[in-house]
Amino acid sequence: LELMAKAGCIGMKFGVESTSPEILKNIGKPLDISRTLDVVKWCKKLGIRTHATFIVGLPGSTRKDIENDMKYFDQLKPFTAQVAIATPYPGTPFYRWAKENGYLLTDDFTQYDGMGQSVISYPDFPKEEIEKIHKKFFKKVSRQKLIHFVASPASSLSIMKEMAGKKGAKSLCNSVWSVVKRAI
Repeated sequence: LELMAKAGCIGMKFGVESTSPEILKNIGKPLDISRTLDVVKWCKKLGIRTHATFIVGLPGSTRKDIENDMKYFDQLKPFTAQVAIATPYPGTPFYRWAKENGYLLTDDFTQYDGMGQSVISYPDFPKEEIEKIHKKFFKKVSRQKLIHFVASPASSLSIMKEMAGKKGAKSLCNSVWSVVKRAI
């Protein structure tokens, strides 16, 4: 990490997805979440921004698992984060499994975005619950992002400047407004 920081690394993304060892095993992700806490702390000390990703509604997950993920997010304190709804894209093992087990709700691929609605529903974790807890987690992430940007204006402005340069001022304004709306 020290060499990466010296070489100019400014950010690192962590695909946490879930804090449940069972769920991580089921999705083929050998992640030690306690180690991730350490790495994020080290990155912060070296000035490397961190971004963590989480997924709501993975096979076998429960509302309690997602509540644990939210507590872990509070411990992790990444620079930014995102939370998506598990989406079984066509051609993947997840899609085949969801279809074979009757968990897939639609074949309308325009609904497969992972941010607004669930296209899967489990007997013990239905679509409505997945969407409700996703909204709660998403709001938590948006609030943290807003608080961080207000608390660290220099860092926030450098990111905004970079974003405006790449995507334009209108896109930047839309993104900022989107974060504010989701946080309140």
